[in-house]
Amino acid sequence: MRNPEARQHRKLISESLAISRKIEQLVNPASMEQTCTTTMKTTSFSHVWIVQNYSSIAPNMPLRSMEFTSVSPQTREPVSCDVTMIIGKKQFHAHKAILAVRSPVFAAMFEHDMQESKENTVKIADIRAEVFQEVLRFIYTGKVQDMDQLARALLIAADKYSLDTLKSKCSEHLGSRLSVATATATLELADKYNAGALKQQAIKFISKHVKQLNPADWKEVLTNNFDVAAEIIAQMVKEK
Repeated sequence: MRNPEARQHRKLISESLAISRKIEQLVNPASMEQTCTTTMKTTSFSHVWIVQNYSSIAPNMPLRSMEFTSVSPQTREPVSCDVTMIIGKKQFHAHKAILAVRSPVFAAMFEHDMQESKENTVKIADIRAEVFQEVLRFIYTGKVQDMDQLARALLIAADKYSLDTLKSKCSEHLGSRLSVATATATLELADKYNAGALKQQAIKFISKHVKQLNPADWKEVLTNNFDVAAEIIAQMVKEK
């Protein structure tokens, strides 16, 4: 006779796989047509996140009332959120399951016996509130706002939480706006946070416009990162 606990385990895993596909639809921008009208309930079983009773979250839902969660029409309070992100005096209510699906860093944080998982709060000291707000917007909707102002900070946050698609979006945005004034700073950013495509784009740009660079910027590259400077010189030789 089969063990009842084993049957329950298999049943929950089967349910989790089906629900994971629904979560992928939720975080897929193409599927976001409906305002969130139902609640989200999350549980954990054998490190498998199970999410039930949710509908799509509209990208244009006002942030002040939504904060990327379901909101009770009676109390205007977040419904069934199970984690609070704290940045200074600002709080963002969210769902562990959604964060874990999109970010392996959050997944590890909530899966293991860490303080954040026990207390259901995550304190963030190295990201500004307005930047993390856009990180959450991306996690829930696949979109961001204010890219012109926040692209650099968002790339750093995306690297921290292993949000590769967001990181690529930021890299593409910064790469499309390379100029003599921004090239060396963008190169430094790309090198530090492992944005390989952006780094190569910046190197090629600098190699073509090296004579137009501010001498102080070029000197800073030579002084602070000789390996990168060597890559630029090699690219210049290749283009001759």
